[in-house]
Amino acid sequence: MSQHFSTESQRFAHRLRLIMRAAGHPLSPTLVANEFNLRYWGDGITVHAARNWLNGISLPKSDKLRVLAMWLQVKPQDLLFGLDAKPAMMGVEERPEHNALTLADEYMLEKYHALSHDYQRMVKEMVAALYVLMQQDSQAAQSQGTHEAGTPPMTPDSQPK
Repeated sequence: MSQHFSTESQRFAHRLRLIMRAAGHPLSPTLVANEFNLRYWGDGITVHAARNWLNGISLPKSDKLRVLAMWLQVKPQDLLFGLDAKPAMMGVEERPEHNALTLADEYMLEKYHALSHDYQRMVKEMVAALYVLMQQDSQAAQSQGTHEAGTPPMTPDSQPK
């Protein structure tokens, strides 16, 4: 049986409730407000605003829609327009195609761009240092993997005489 929703905010509310149920969340305005406010860097929302979203009275603005979608791990356009026939799996972020950015990546970049030049430089230096550490760990693991694969490490006692 097809349901008819007269306004875009009612269609949004229907999709929001479906996605929340699929994720195992109760349809609680308090839960929505709390989870949203944990993730949003601006002024949070009230329980009343969350109730309006759930009841189809109002729509979140685009910045709030992105945070709501990030919490529910769906695309913002899926919440707003229902473009995908099947919503993304709840609780599982799909592996990005090639070098595509995930919603979490986009959110992180948005916050990075808001940083001062000095803080951006610090982030770049930290990422570079972490990359070097990762390479060192990878080389150490490969070296250890070779030894574990049947090639004993050379020690002073095992060197040919």
